[in-house]
Amino acid sequence: MSSSTSATQSRSTGKYDLGPATRRLGGEALRRTNEVAIASEHSVALSEATGHSVNLAVWTDSGPMIVRWDYGAHALSLTARVGASLPLLDSASGQVFFAHLPRTMTARALEASLAGRTRSEATAIAQAVRDRATARPLAASSLVS
Repeated sequence: MSSSTSATQSRSTGKYDLGPATRRLGGEALRRTNEVAIASEHSVALSEATGHSVNLAVWTDSGPMIVRWDYGAHALSLTARVGASLPLLDSASGQVFFAHLPRTMTARALEASLAGRTRSEATAIAQAVRDRATARPLAASSLVS
């Protein structure tokens, strides 16, 4: 494999890949990215376009947490404060995380969310959330094709 600081080329295949300097530059760019600030620009636009409140949640060790709330023109019967933790299976944000994150990341929050429920009830709830997550992309793709 031949290499420079910005690109490397495989001697056997001739294909190029990122070199060490380019990988370091990409890593530094990712480190400096403020994902919440980027997403916040979109949440404000979404709230203004729809008139509805929009919350932005991030994944933490204990589950989803609200990090931004943009209030819309339409009143909600329920509001949560920034910094509030959300239940994994009983909130829309929690269900999105549960459906798309690896099970190893959601296991602890899932245990807490299922406390006090029977095993069969817990299994049914978890499966229903995962089923909805896989059904929606399929339904959306049928509208486009």
